[in-house]
Amino acid sequence: MVLHPKARLILQEQFPEFYEDHKHYFYEGDIKEILLRTKVLISDYSSVTYMAFTGGTNVVFYWKDKERCEEEYGAPNILQENIAFGDVTYNFKELDLAIQQNYELDQQHHHVRQFNELVECTDGHNTKNTFHSLSRIMVPSKNPQL
Repeated sequence: MVLHPKARLILQEQFPEFYEDHKHYFYEGDIKEILLRTKVLISDYSSVTYMAFTGGTNVVFYWKDKERCEEEYGAPNILQENIAFGDVTYNFKELDLAIQQNYELDQQHHHVRQFNELVECTDGHNTKNTFHSLSRIMVPSKNPQL
């Protein structure tokens, strides 16, 4: 089982007995490595969904607490159901079905199309590309080759 790093911390801090009893089930390595080999990722709106989807993973969004979270943050999340690049679920029954279905399928074409509309760069060089774009804007005459 792969937990988001924050989920692991929550378990360790808030449910230490459960964590100790089950930690041998949890993946210990670099999350990027395992995300690229994962068949189905369940998440809320985490940035890991973008990395995983780029690597071919099916994403299932579990949004049981979405409205409450948006109220706490004071704004809607950028990712909404009409532009999600994975199945959206709101309860455990839907989540269970979505996991089963997504485990058997390749990425669905409508999810790939939606992802490609949202994400411009998927080559793994986002930091470098952002640096070059900002360099052109900030100092265009000194860096014409950028």
